[in-house]
Order: sequence, then structure tokens, then C-alpha cells
Amino acid sequence: MTSLLSLLLRSILLGVLSTLTLISCGDAGVGKMTTARGDHAASTLNDGRILVSGGIGDWGAGQRSPAIGSSEILDLTTNSWTSASSLNHPRYGHTQTVLNDGSLLAVGGSPNGVKDLPPEIYNAASDTWTETSKMSYARRLGHTATLMANGEVLVTGGLAEVEGNKKIIAKAEIYNPKDGSWRLVSDMTMPREKHHAVLLNNGKILVIGSDNEEQYVRGVTTAELYDPDNDTWTALGPLLDEHAEKFTAVLLNDGKVLVSGGGTKGRRLTPETTATMEVYDPDNATWSLLEPMPTRSWRHTATVLNNGNVLFVGNEKLSIYNTSSDNWTPIGGFSNPRGGVHTSVLLSDGRTLIIGGHDINLDKYGGLSVRKAIDSVLVYDPALEW
Repeated sequence: MTSLLSLLLRSILLGVLSTLTLISCGDAGVGKMTTARGDHAASTLNDGRILVSGGIGDWGAGQRSPAIGSSEILDLTTNSWTSASSLNHPRYGHTQTVLNDGSLLAVGGSPNGVKDLPPEIYNAASDTWTETSKMSYARRLGHTATLMANGEVLVTGGLAEVEGNKKIIAKAEIYNPKDGSWRLVSDMTMPREKHHAVLLNNGKILVIGSDNEEQYVRGVTTAELYDPDNDTWTALGPLLDEHAEKFTAVLLNDGKVLVSGGGTKGRRLTPETTATMEVYDPDNATWSLLEPMPTRSWRHTATVLNNGNVLFVGNEKLSIYNTSSDNWTPIGGFSNPRGGVHTSVLLSDGRTLIIGGHDINLDKYGGLSVRKAIDSVLVYDPALEW
């Protein structure tokens, strides 16, 4: 009886705390976007404003919305959004990299009927998008784009156009902002899609991905290391668990890399997911297991906060991973599920914006019925936490 009462009180307490914490996870006065969207890209400009581009709007039953071409900017001094110049080519699922000169490089994304989608550069000073040189292999989805220590951008893998066909590739290319050119570099050790790439403090790039060729199986997750000085890839072997796709990989303040969750579509309605957390130590090239996530998770975002802890935003809930104590703190939930296609942006003042996404509705059989694009922005403020 005592144990049952304790569990009941604990549940009530957690519910109260979650409700209280929602105060710090509201919109904090930030206005809604001019266009509801998910699967978009979001970046912080040099002047502190936030630029969002592309994405997908509402999905009807059995019908996907065309890619969005519009862009918009959030001014945090007024908490309001204003329209910016549109992309030359509507796209979603693209990467958007902030270059050292403050411009943005948009690469790939699934287009509206355009197979060879060229990269674009956004100039914040003139509010213009301009096509830049074409890549040797036009990327669609599932690639990575990493700003390297020398200011160039490494793009790896993904679903690309190869002789008119879509193919998962091992190709890597580097963009040089000084002259707008692309050059092919050494191939990765294997073709990869929906993987992650993280710039390490030593200037090398850690790439992590999974073999997902067999349907409904998470597949073996492996890593490899790119040395830009020697243009070489070194295989690092498998991780300690299978993370499939839609996992996260972030650089922690101590220089290690945290890999969390992941999954793939299950044979029925429930996806095959994992709660495993593991960390890579570049000093000795080893992986170590950490305290698992509170629940199995994929399609989440992970943001390293100014205090070194990590904010995880899932479809409906938020939680904090405490890196120093290797444990979790529940934060709460929000009324509109984000569908795993939101973006999370860390601000210089320590707050985190959770932008857009899709509210997914299922039919009576559990199938995808409607995706409703979200225009709202949530603000997580650690200063207001509990």
C-alpha cells in the first residue's frame, strides 16, 4: 500500500512539475511564422536574426504538399517574422550552412520536378538567393553538410542523381566559398544516407550512419573519420548499438560526440527504435555507453545548451540530459506534436527556439491521414526551469 501511494504521489508531482515547466516552454511572445511548415531549414544569421527556408506545408490523405519556396526572418528584438526573398527552387529536407562571411549555403532537398537541383547562396545584406556552381552529384535527401575549420563545406553521401537515377552514394564534395566552386574528394568507405557528420575539435570530421538496406531492420551503425589535410577516410568500425536513421549526433563541450536514439519503420505500426546513448572519445577512438534515454526515441532534435547539458525535443516531450551526472531531467510536453520535422535553434542568450513541424493525424487503422503544418514557435528558457 505504501509503495502504491508513493507511486501515485510521484506521478502527481511529475504532472505538476511538467505543467509548471510548460510556462518556460511557451511562445514567450514570439509570433507565428508567416507560412506554416515542417522539414524546413533554420539558421542564425550574424546579426542574431533567424532565417527559415523551404519545407513542406499541409499533407492531405495520400497526397504530399509541394515543396515550399519561401523564406522568412525572425527578428528577436520585435519577436516578429517578416518575409525574405524566396529560394530560386522550392525544396525541403535540405541542409543550410552558415559560412564564415555570414552567407548561407543551401544544398539539396527534394524539389518540385527538378532532378538536378543546384545549391544556392543567401546574402543577408542584400536579401537575395543566388544559384552557385552545380555539384558533380546533385543531392536530394539524406546528405550532410559540414563547415570545416578552413571555412570550406564538406558534403557527404545522401540520395543523389546518378546518370538520371536516384542512388545512395559514397561521394564527398567540398565547396569553396572564395570562388563558389565544388571539387570531388575521396569517397567514404561506404555509401551512406540519413547519416550525421560532426566537426571535431582537431579539425577532422566524424561520420556516423547505418546500413538500412534490409527493410524493418535497424542495421549496423558504423563510423568513419575524414582527415581534410590528407583527404583520407578511416573506418572506425561499428558502434555499440544500432541507431538506424533519424538519430542525433552532437559535439559536446568536452570535445566528445554524443549519439542518441534512432530507429526505422517497423513491420506494423510501431517503429523499431532504440533509447541507447553512447559517446565517442576522439582522444582514444572509443565508444562508451551512457544512461539511456527515458524512452526509445527517433525523429528528435538534440541541442547542446550553454551550460553543456543537452536539450532533447521529441514529437511531444522535452527532456534534459545532464552531461556531468549522466542522468535525465523531464521538462514536460506541448499541446501540438511536432512530428519530428521541427527545427531547434540555440540563441546567444541561452534560450532555444523550437520552430514549426507537423501535427500528424492517423486514421482509424493507424495509417497516416493528414499532416497539418505548424506555424508556431516554442521557446525553452533554462532560466525559468522549475
